[in-house]
Amino acid sequence: MHWKVRANLLRCLAAMPGGHRVYVALQRQFGRFRDPKYIRRKLKRQADLARLAVEHGVELEGAHVMELGTGWVPAMAFGFYLCGAERVSTFDLNRYVRSDALRLVIEQIKVEAGNEDIWADLVGIEKLYSRMKLTSASKIVWNWFNGLPNQSLSNFKFINIEYVAPGDARSSGLAAESIDIHCSTNTFEHIPREDLLSILVEARRILIPNGLAIHYVDPTDHFAHTDQTQSPVRFLNLTQRDIERYYRNRYTYQNLLFDRDYREIFEEAGLEIVDVRFKLDERSLDALKTTPPTLPGFENRSIEELSRRNLIYLARKRGDTSQVNR
Repeated sequence: MHWKVRANLLRCLAAMPGGHRVYVALQRQFGRFRDPKYIRRKLKRQADLARLAVEHGVELEGAHVMELGTGWVPAMAFGFYLCGAERVSTFDLNRYVRSDALRLVIEQIKVEAGNEDIWADLVGIEKLYSRMKLTSASKIVWNWFNGLPNQSLSNFKFINIEYVAPGDARSSGLAAESIDIHCSTNTFEHIPREDLLSILVEARRILIPNGLAIHYVDPTDHFAHTDQTQSPVRFLNLTQRDIERYYRNRYTYQNLLFDRDYREIFEEAGLEIVDVRFKLDERSLDALKTTPPTLPGFENRSIEELSRRNLIYLARKRGDTSQVNR
């Protein structure tokens, strides 16, 4: 689908009464979260982030994890539970998790051979199988309204997975110094800068000493994910009017922040970045060499920095930040 067709459809749904129900129905019918391979990739990404946490001295066994941005597929929450976390609190502004996607996650967790490849080095075979069995044993609640079995994240409180939605990560309500890991995947790019700063200030408050914030960010143009004719940095050659039209509603919002911007926000929030991982996207680099950015504010930015993708930030809190402004 051409990116403008999709963008205009989402823009209309965001503006029309009842549009959200139509949006949810379309996602349930055509969204990637119905694809077991997509869910498998999400679970593998969680394991990759968990390995980075271990590499930086975090003990997964008994950890309390807070996830920002549950999304449609609660793969991060279940992944950290399988890795040994004692408690996972997963926050989202909207309740997007649906029973069909949740059942697919549980089905993937039952795939023993594949799960050994993903998590066994992090938790050990016996504990992994024990937690897989507990997860798979969740009861199914019959939904008499639509005549279908309905699984909800609320059924998983017995393994200490707490779904907070709607939830405000800027003011989580969690106790100070109670979180070992503060994490997200593909969430930061959808949050305005000032809200991100508030979220990271809150992260500093709730992280234990030597706790770790670990966040995976995709700064590329998300419309290019489904329209392969477009470069991943195509939006840097649009007008500001186009940005407001296509990237500023509840379904398509992107903050157009890049590596330098995220590093500055961590710094302002009182978090010290201890590691950064990224890939240099050659396709983006070639596109920007051919057509440099014209969007106001980006004309003098390094095209190398603008071509970084798969950004992963690992940060710890440093000295007193009582003067940090939210």
